[in-house]
Amino acid sequence: MLNNWIMYKAGDQSPWWIVGLFIPVVNFVALIFLLMAFIKIVQKLGKNPWLILLTIVPLVNFVVLYNFAFG
Repeated sequence: MLNNWIMYKAGDQSPWWIVGLFIPVVNFVALIFLLMAFIKIVQKLGKNPWLILLTIVPLVNFVVLYNFAFG
């Protein structure tokens, strides 16, 4: 829960979307805003936002997240 709040704040989104994650229909919209927050964070790091898609692939996601954190 706290991690989502931090991600929303770091991605310049309203942390009130966390409440939307628990409402059945609104949670899809809240997930889209969380994805937008991830994209803004990656752009602030100066990386390509398309790398977020590689986090879906098992084992490759460790390399991509390491690149985000230390690259």
